[in-house]
Amino acid sequence: MKKIKIISALITLLLMSCARDSKIELPAIIADGMVLQQNSQTAVWGRALPGSRINLRTDWDYTNTTTTQPDSTWEITFPTIKADNKPHKLIISAADTTIVIDDIQLGEVWLASGQDNMAMPLKGWENDTISGGQDAINAATDDQIRFFTVDRHISWSKNNMVKGKWLKATPENAQQFSAIGYFYAKTLRDSLDIPIAIINASYSGSTCEAWVSDKQLINSVDFGHQVSDLPQRAKEMDEYISWLNTLPHIAMPQDNIADWRLGHINTNDEFVTLSTPNCDQWHEMTLPKYWDSQDLGDFDGVVWFVKQISIPHRWIGKQLKLHLGNIDDCDETYINGICIGKHDKGGQSREQRIYTISSKYVQTANITIAIKVTDINGRGGFGGVDSEEGMRIQVAPSDYISLEGKWKYRPVGEFYEDFLALFDPIKDVFDTRPHPTSFMTHRSPSALYYGMIYPLSSYSIKGVVWMQGESNVRYSTTYEETMPLLINSFRETFKNPDLPFYFAQISPFEYYTESANLREAQRRTAQNVDNCKMVSTLDLGMCDKMRSPYKKEVSDRLARLALHNIYGYKELTESGPVLIDVNFRGQFVTLTFENSNGLYNDPRIPSQFEIAGDNKEFFTAIPIIQNNEINLYSHAVNFPRYVRYAYRNCSVATLFNSDGLPAESFFLIDKLEN
Repeated sequence: MKKIKIISALITLLLMSCARDSKIELPAIIADGMVLQQNSQTAVWGRALPGSRINLRTDWDYTNTTTTQPDSTWEITFPTIKADNKPHKLIISAADTTIVIDDIQLGEVWLASGQDNMAMPLKGWENDTISGGQDAINAATDDQIRFFTVDRHISWSKNNMVKGKWLKATPENAQQFSAIGYFYAKTLRDSLDIPIAIINASYSGSTCEAWVSDKQLINSVDFGHQVSDLPQRAKEMDEYISWLNTLPHIAMPQDNIADWRLGHINTNDEFVTLSTPNCDQWHEMTLPKYWDSQDLGDFDGVVWFVKQISIPHRWIGKQLKLHLGNIDDCDETYINGICIGKHDKGGQSREQRIYTISSKYVQTANITIAIKVTDINGRGGFGGVDSEEGMRIQVAPSDYISLEGKWKYRPVGEFYEDFLALFDPIKDVFDTRPHPTSFMTHRSPSALYYGMIYPLSSYSIKGVVWMQGESNVRYSTTYEETMPLLINSFRETFKNPDLPFYFAQISPFEYYTESANLREAQRRTAQNVDNCKMVSTLDLGMCDKMRSPYKKEVSDRLARLALHNIYGYKELTESGPVLIDVNFRGQFVTLTFENSNGLYNDPRIPSQFEIAGDNKEFFTAIPIIQNNEINLYSHAVNFPRYVRYAYRNCSVATLFNSDGLPAESFFLIDKLEN
């Protein structure tokens, strides 16, 4: 028996040695045009037949060799040299294969990550523009600025074969670059005169926890239980995704998926838009209400809602009004099979849907209302009407029928990464789906960490710029715990415990809840985590647009942090005024700031400072500025115990330094209250 085993092993080795192709595979980031972090230890990696000997040679005289592991993976770490603005090459080879990677630059490599505001490209989105974006696109002619945009991907297991593509800054390519990422790269390039690379790993609508490893989240009060059985949840989701892939589907291009998803897509509309569709077997949902709080939960896709009513005979032949309230995100609305109105573009989820029904469509007392709702991110469904009458159909303000209550509904399509799976509304395919314990999306804990961050873990980077938080405004207390875990997760992944992490405080916007609490959680993170710094965007918000167009201003401020703290530009003020101390004394509250040269409060805008006593009733405070300090008082508060600045959804900046940079919002309590 032993002799047979030896012979078998020899045959296996012989076959391996005779193999004509070692099948070397490289991740997309190891490719022509790549930029390597200068003066660092970085790596190349990939897959090949187990036991294959993989060789690396650089044109700066470094060589190394490794052997492919039994699981087909291999990795070679190597040193890089100082940036010299010259093209370099790597040669990766096996006994039967040689791969030459050309046009490599040595320079500074930054990871840009987050959600919508970081993902938003220079060309903007249909309803969201970039200030100065077209001029930047036209002037993008520097092949020493290079981008690698990581393909959006959700995962719960380790896989380092990242997908994407290296592109140089040209007018054609720059259109799809992250606007913040591009402006950041341009500022560094202009200042340092060496190649700059941005690895953009962003996902619209994503939550903070989705970017954090399960290792960091396991002890989290809020998310520990969700990652404790992650392998089992992942297995269930894999089964669900496999089921989705068996269905008819429409491909969604990665570069403009936000616009694509919100346009008109035929999801078996011909059945539902019949004048009297057969909806008897459909499920029911109570409206108005977002569907994430009902049966559908965390579902992104297309859902038809149908309600059949009888109107008074006196209404027949008259023009009617339909009040549906706001719908997240898009809708197409039909009366007896006739489309009477739609909102099919991004950024319209807050608009009240009020549609006119022509008298020529009101020829019978039986009315069928059918609404196709398309949701790309978040809650989905009906937010309610801005009036006491609620959802209704009316011939006059005082003569109406309420539409609130039970509606028939059926999902007909589901978005997943880069496709829309279609469900047959007649056969009710959706009800035959597998049922995971918890449905996992790009908002689920660790989903994007494994899908988009871990695959980059062997690539050396200089630091991280981050813009995210909008999807977490309802959970500010959670965010204060999660964001430091995010930073730890990135630092652990890139094997650098002091990795610079720079981020932007979210901009003012009229959220459904108080976003100032989320901004405060961000401020405290910057205050408490080493080598983590934040820039304020209080002066860049637009109350009617979550995606502010002022991306250059945000990126310039982020670049200031890097230039000042990393690249030696100490003459640059790194940020706006940063609160470093508060002193409650008698009737006064004294605030002390750094980065406060030329500290001033804009007198044209009502004071954004407020103080409160033990009863927590806040009153506007008068600011008196002396050097780097501000003394606050109000005749209505004898003994202040609380102080806050710009603490509203749509607050505006009033406090600046001489560089015109704004202070961040804040909320502080007298230490005696702690």
